[in-house]
Amino acid sequence: MVQENLRRNRREEIPKLRDAYKPKESDIKKQIRKFLRACGIWHYNHWQGQFSEPGISDLGGIFRGKPLYIEVKVPNFNRSTKTFKQQEAFLQQAKNEGAICIIATSVDDVIDSLGMRDSRLPLGFIPP
Repeated sequence: MVQENLRRNRREEIPKLRDAYKPKESDIKKQIRKFLRACGIWHYNHWQGQFSEPGISDLGGIFRGKPLYIEVKVPNFNRSTKTFKQQEAFLQQAKNEGAICIIATSVDDVIDSLGMRDSRLPLGFIPP
């Protein structure tokens, strides 16, 4: 009985590996905004509210003369990262109009999608 209680307590105290570090969407968004700012890429945060367009991406901006939309998602280590139908529809419509659309789970996704991996990163920006 005592050993069983000890085992149960140990299981409750030890977090599962997949739950050890789960970044918040706001933290990922801050890293991406820091990178965009360091590169001199004009961008803004879409504030979601009751009267906002359904499915609009989290970040918007302009990159090399093209509209830029970034949908920030928390990485889901068990399953694929999900987007809602309205978000997918918005990103598809923007892509059809020539925009750059990115679904990002980290700042690395943005760096790769913008083709900046091989270029020199801005001074003062330290990738996570």
